[in-house]
Amino acid sequence: MSHEAFELGTGWRWYIFRLCSGAWARLHAVILTTGLGEFALICLRIALESIRVAEPKEIILSILGTSVGLAGLLLVFVGFLYSRAMAYPPGTDKAIVNKFVRASKWGMLPFSISICVAVTSQLWLAHPIHFFYLVSFWGALITVVSVMVYGLVTVFKLF
Repeated sequence: MSHEAFELGTGWRWYIFRLCSGAWARLHAVILTTGLGEFALICLRIALESIRVAEPKEIILSILGTSVGLAGLLLVFVGFLYSRAMAYPPGTDKAIVNKFVRASKWGMLPFSISICVAVTSQLWLAHPIHFFYLVSFWGALITVVSVMVYGLVTVFKLF
């Protein structure tokens, strides 16, 4: 069955074509005229219905979990660096000890950003104001980037 015959035809195929418009109609026409039939239309419909956008509450909850998790990991890593600096014997060169102390102090910056993101996420859950949402969203991205930069710089500078 050609495309022209489909457009000029009658019956359930014509009905489906008339229900849809634009690109969707052309897609339906191609599916029906190539012999894929109703099965392909059902699969397409299921696929399109399964696509959904996450609700703001779901996004904020994932941001909250991510920021708290990153803060915990950072705190453990910063504590490890600081304890390593304090584990050197008293006669060790101060430059070596200060390198680890400085790295542990810089680790508090992404940790603090992560805690601030967690607080703004909690504030959004209590009072869903768009400002809190934006601060949480962009703060989460800043947190991830700052943790990545901190990790790379620390690993390449210390070890």
